[in-house]
Amino acid sequence: ERWMPCGKPNCRCVDPDQRHGPYFQLSWKQAGKTVSKRLSPEHARLYQEWIANRRQLEAIVAALHDVARSAHQHLLDAANAAADATTAPDRRPRQPRSRS
Repeated sequence: ERWMPCGKPNCRCVDPDQRHGPYFQLSWKQAGKTVSKRLSPEHARLYQEWIANRRQLEAIVAALHDVARSAHQHLLDAANAAADATTAPDRRPRQPRSRS
């Protein structure tokens, strides 16, 4: 949502509180450049909903990645603990005691 001046020196939009609008604009990066598209108010409402849904989905996916990393670390720790428990500790042969 943008409020913009028209550039005419005697127009009411010279005052920042009385600019023209609202105009709705969607911007994104494409091939390294910013692309912008004006939207109607109806389309703007749809895009706002879609963008909110996408952000919510990205948050859920990020949470799933965190759970997967934690589960992976937990499984590695459990496997290492099990391997340590089944492996006999290295023992050196006993040296006979010297009698003095």
